[in-house]
Amino acid sequence: MLLTMKLILCQDLKTRKSKDANRQNEEWNERGVEDTGAAIPLLFQNQIPSGYETDDRLDVSLRPNEPEDTEYDSVPIEHFGKAMLRGMGWKDGEGIGKNKKLVNPTDVVIRPKGMGLGADKSAVKQLNHNKGGHQKKDSDDSPLVLKTGSHCVVEKGSSKGLYGTVVGVDEDNARVLVKLSINSNTITVSQYTLRLVHKKEYDKYHKYLNKVKVDEYKLEEEKKKEKELEMSKKESSSRSGEKRAHASYDNGNSHRHKKHKSDHQRSTNGSSSIWLRPQIRVRIIDKSYKKGKYYKSKVVVEDILSKENCICKTDEGRLLEEISQRMLETVIPKDSPGFVMILSGKYKGQVGEVLKKDKSKCEATLQLVGEQDTIIKMDYDSISEYVGNVSEHY
Repeated sequence: MLLTMKLILCQDLKTRKSKDANRQNEEWNERGVEDTGAAIPLLFQNQIPSGYETDDRLDVSLRPNEPEDTEYDSVPIEHFGKAMLRGMGWKDGEGIGKNKKLVNPTDVVIRPKGMGLGADKSAVKQLNHNKGGHQKKDSDDSPLVLKTGSHCVVEKGSSKGLYGTVVGVDEDNARVLVKLSINSNTITVSQYTLRLVHKKEYDKYHKYLNKVKVDEYKLEEEKKKEKELEMSKKESSSRSGEKRAHASYDNGNSHRHKKHKSDHQRSTNGSSSIWLRPQIRVRIIDKSYKKGKYYKSKVVVEDILSKENCICKTDEGRLLEEISQRMLETVIPKDSPGFVMILSGKYKGQVGEVLKKDKSKCEATLQLVGEQDTIIKMDYDSISEYVGNVSEHY
């Protein structure tokens, strides 16, 4: 008897579980599907079919039971709201009121966090363009993204012109933590005062102290050169008549005049040749430059504007301007292996490895890079230490 009761209870339990599982499956399959029956008013749903009642005869037993709170809770809130709107004359796809035109809601454009009402939106557009949702790459034409580890340069404030690496981003306040490369200090600045840069630019300029001033100085020098070129063209046209008159002067002394002119031209050409080259290390030997502050200091030539004007960089990263090549002398590398650039002669512009140095004769034996069979001897004045990428000369 007891065994029979247990079997009945187990069978009943299985039946209930099966019904519950079927009900849950039906609810899951019908999720997101609008109940079309909810669009029918409740009075019409509970209306008695015609023929069962008349005006003189009513059957209360045919009426539905009074709804309970659980039945109200089972109605989705969106169906309840639509029913209220339909009761007020609303139809799907039409406007409410006399004007039936459908008006789309206004999309509010949220300003970036930390950006005031008077801020310049162009900086935001540039920043969004840099972000672009793309991943950063090392190529120069790839887009950049502001994230931890990105390279940047500060364009405003007390640290203007300094390069650094992003170590943290506060998106809520639009602030960025930047570790400066020149002194390893960490500063916090607005993300709109930064410009993201590629690794190639960062590796080249991250140790510069005053790159912004140098760029401005270069622009001024280029403008001066353009003006001087225009003036020289005007002067050359006005002097053409003087040259013709001077050519016919004193035929008896013409031979002496030509000899003097050729000697002067030869000396001028010798002094006007520029032996400086970028990416070579030289030494400042002029005591009057910067009141002797950099006397006997070794610097690297960064850019050559003219014979009397080049830009050099110290070991600390400071750029020195308005240096003439007569203020400099060549430097021979002390360590081995050392590489030098040839500044004059047949192999001018080529890079060689120093095999042997003869201090008594001030000569060095070189093996040209990329030419294993070429061994030459050069004096110290014709070579200088090369600090560039040697692999580019193979």
